[in-house]
Amino acid sequence: MKKKPENVSYFVSINNPDALKRNLLEASKTMVQGLAQYERFKAVRQEKQEAIRKLRLDLKQTAALISRLKNLLPQVDVKPAPAPKIARQAKVSGPKEAEPRRAPRKEISELEKLEAELDDIENKLGTMK
Repeated sequence: MKKKPENVSYFVSINNPDALKRNLLEASKTMVQGLAQYERFKAVRQEKQEAIRKLRLDLKQTAALISRLKNLLPQVDVKPAPAPKIARQAKVSGPKEAEPRRAPRKEISELEKLEAELDDIENKLGTMK
């Protein structure tokens, strides 16, 4: 059998109990505020994901409707009007200026593709009138 040690202290003295309580309560308050902020963040994230899902669904439906509309429209060859030619004036003097570099083309997003298709359809409808 084990012997119990003598002079065992089960209590620890706290020098400033009010300050300790205050520190514990402040830490608890900070923790609760952090958890509340995280819950608000999760709610905003969920709303954002739902909005993105709805937008994707709307884009798919719009693309399907545009496809159906293209199939229903008659096939017409429309030649664009020739662009007016602008005469270039030659520079008489001065150093040659470097031509501005063109920015690399960005990939066309699905929304831009749909807008271009809508413009094409509107142009075709305008020429049919």
